Amino acid sequence: MVPVRLSALVVAAAAGAYFLYTYTTAVSGEATIIDGITFPSEIRASGSVQKLCGGGTRFKYNVAKVYAVALYFEPSAAARGGADSLKPFVGSTAAALGKSNKFYDALIAGKFAKSLLLQFHRSVGSDTITTALKDSLSKKVSSSVLRKFSDALGQALVGGSIPRGGKLSFHCKAESMQIAFGDSSPASSLKEKGLCAAFFSLYYGNAPVSPTAKESAAKAFASLYT
Repeated sequence: MVPVRLSALVVAAAAGAYFLYTYTTAVSGEATIIDGITFPSEIRASGSVQKLCGGGTRFKYNVAKVYAVALYFEPSAAARGGADSLKPFVGSTAAALGKSNKFYDALIAGKFAKSLLLQFHRSVGSDTITTALKDSLSKKVSSSVLRKFSDALGQALVGGSIPRGGKLSFHCKAESMQIAFGDSSPASSLKEKGLCAAFFSLYYGNAPVSPTAKESAAKAFASLYT
């Protein structure tokens, strides 16, 4: 059983609006091992409990492990109707979901609460990870949004480096993103149209940075909702 950690409630200002935010914390369920790193089956973030829906590893040059990444989303996304819903995919097989662009597009564009939790296999410089993510997003968002994302990520990381075993999390709900480093309250938040969808497309789009994470999302969703 994953130890329960009490969460800290933080009111974060972003683009003139306030968001009541609960930092990532394990809440229940058995731990899941993704390439040797332990992830909780559920977390509490963005004001809701979110379920683990697969994960995989980000490699450098297809050889060196950089980090393991896991997807979480609020279960209500698979129960409610409407355009912002994963309900149409409930009951689908893993094989069918794995070939479904509509499924991955729904994960990417959905306004429901969802998170990506990164845990690092090795120490990585803050500038290195910031540059890597910024470069990956450079063709997906405007230069002004890219600059704001880079500034927010830099604020969360506070320079230095991410140690081996370090955690970096990105939490989205609608157009709002919160970024947190380690087991502390989120250090930065921003609200930019299209940023969350662009960021999730890095992992679930046509050229995912971690193909195993994308494939695992289909398998995990089918396992949860069949």
